[in-house]
Amino acid sequence: MPQTLPRRLAILLLLLATHCAFTQSIPNTPIGRWVAEHVSAGGIGSWWDFRADGTFTMYIGAAVTAHVTHNANTLNVPAGTKDGGTIALDYKITGNILNLKRAGDPDTFFTRIGPAPKPSDPLLGRWRPNAPSTYSPNPELAARQKAMTTGVYVFNADNTQTVRIPFISRTGTWDPAGHTFKLEGDAHSYAFTRTEKGLTLAQPPDGIKTDTYITDPVFPQ
Repeated sequence: MPQTLPRRLAILLLLLATHCAFTQSIPNTPIGRWVAEHVSAGGIGSWWDFRADGTFTMYIGAAVTAHVTHNANTLNVPAGTKDGGTIALDYKITGNILNLKRAGDPDTFFTRIGPAPKPSDPLLGRWRPNAPSTYSPNPELAARQKAMTTGVYVFNADNTQTVRIPFISRTGTWDPAGHTFKLEGDAHSYAFTRTEKGLTLAQPPDGIKTDTYITDPVFPQ
């Protein structure tokens, strides 16, 4: 019995020390690649690249993860309509080039980014769309085609596809001392907070609303 209190105290001190060590291990900077924890119902969100040199780039666009299935030569993706359903695409991989084709549509080509994570399943990994041989004469459609070529498509081992297609981007700087960041052309500064869960950023125009961001799996740290 006399040793019970000291033993409990020792356990509490150990737990406190462990908590403090874990807390101190969290970097107190926003450096990294982050994506919004919650995107809109239409799959629009923002993702950020905070760099060690005190600069960042913020992107707004399609930030979607969807369920897909595939076999050796067919990929089934969501139709993207209110009625749901899927679209079957034929695919072929030659070297680092992915060729996707839907019956009646022209071929679409992608180039692999980085190494194939699983050679036995070559569809898996990160891909960037190639530019079409000619852009549409429709200015709106041509702008969408150009945006697509800056996107990244990732086929994951858990039967999901993750997409990042930036529609607009903005640059800025961040201040480690003030824990603030500033978008180029904006007179205001906004606060950032690094937590165990991720990154919290105050949002323009007044900095009152905040959004939370998690490590972006599309862009390895």
